[in-house]
Amino acid sequence: MKITFGLLALLTLMVVFSSCEEDILIKGEFRQKYTLNGIVNGDDSTQFVSILQNYDVEGIDPSINEENMFISGAYVRMWYKDTVYILTDTLISITKQNGQLDEVGIYYTNDFKPAFGERVEIEALLENGRRLKSYTDVPKKIDFVLDEVGVDESAREIPGPYENKFELAWSSVSNKQFYRPRFKIIYDRYFAYDDTRRYEEVPSEYIESEGEYIPVYSGITQGGAGYFSLEALDIAMQKISEGMPVKSGFRIMLLQVEVTIVDQFLAAYYSSSGNLQDEYSISLDKSDYTNIEGGFGIFGSKIIQKTSFTLEPDYIKSFGYNPFYE
Repeated sequence: MKITFGLLALLTLMVVFSSCEEDILIKGEFRQKYTLNGIVNGDDSTQFVSILQNYDVEGIDPSINEENMFISGAYVRMWYKDTVYILTDTLISITKQNGQLDEVGIYYTNDFKPAFGERVEIEALLENGRRLKSYTDVPKKIDFVLDEVGVDESAREIPGPYENKFELAWSSVSNKQFYRPRFKIIYDRYFAYDDTRRYEEVPSEYIESEGEYIPVYSGITQGGAGYFSLEALDIAMQKISEGMPVKSGFRIMLLQVEVTIVDQFLAAYYSSSGNLQDEYSISLDKSDYTNIEGGFGIFGSKIIQKTSFTLEPDYIKSFGYNPFYE
């Protein structure tokens, strides 16, 4: 099965919630609990869900457990508008950090791609009669300010009219969704007969510490804008060819902007985890937040919107690179 970004995010959530009943040294009475995790991906037609149960071990060391806590055989359905999607369970092989292969159970459907702003409901009926339920509202579409009719096209060239920083705003259409902007310089290396498109991410800014530049990236925000300093853009451009004496073999295509929009449930989870550096970086020691009726876990949704800008040819050439479209 294809390992998509949505599946990787789900697998991370599974790690968070597949733990012993309590993260404490004093072991109490074991109580069976169930966890449902799922991230509805508005950019893909394949959706994944996991259902796990907690476990007990002899003693207080949860790492000695060798059983698979995946619950198979559940009747899992998603409702979207007037259609019901039934998810199928399967096992996939993944490579663990120690290099060993492991089998992980998931539920999936491969013919469901929701639209902006629509509600998706889920219910899992376990073989023992237990029901796990939740819902998510897929984030609504945003409009980038520079996409409005009548905007001067010079505003789409960088550095262009921008002096110290570049800022891109968008319409915030709901107080129940949150945003994570990313800025990427798209380029290739044609001197190596390699036309693979690569990217160098531009942070919001760099902070100098003991002679090193530390990148600072945008976190998840409810605000309607993202930015980077032009100094950060300069440093990112330099990093493209770092350590390589020949610069002319690099072709710079464009600056791509990606805004990942997440629903209120995913945003609340990321906030409770205390880790907003990356939209899919999830703290492994926080599992307090849940929006699952009848159990634990997270059921949320996300979608990505993109727009792009050109980098001025003279600016590109100042680093020794070539503009892709010249």
